[in-house]
Amino acid sequence: MKLSLSKKSRPFIIHQSVHLYLSPSSIHGLGVFSDVPLKRGAVIETAPLLVGSAEDYDLLSKTALHDYYFILADTKQPIAIGLGFASWYNHKCPANATYSIHKKKKTIRIKAKVDIETGQEITINYHGTFNDNSPIEF
Repeated sequence: MKLSLSKKSRPFIIHQSVHLYLSPSSIHGLGVFSDVPLKRGAVIETAPLLVGSAEDYDLLSKTALHDYYFILADTKQPIAIGLGFASWYNHKCPANATYSIHKKKKTIRIKAKVDIETGQEITINYHGTFNDNSPIEF
């Protein structure tokens, strides 16, 4: 028996690039990089999110995961941890990538805002807008 799945018969929800890797960052700790160039508008990653409650936030703030979550505009589920590489992108303003959170699908999508060269760190703006220069509080 031969199984054959096409994108038409089974659409993907999660997309991981085999070209992404973690490496030391000049910004902070580790960062996300690609071993191929990325064109403006390219989807870099679509990763699953683990969504949490306000109670989960209280617990999360006491763990090493505290530095790796996203804040959501939702009072019942205000936090999310991005799996894959999603929680490893460092903040920069302006960033060279953007992110969008899809709460129903529980995914986060990272897209190139500009052309990104091979070996260049992929960054996002933690405020959600690539050029928001507001201070970040950690």
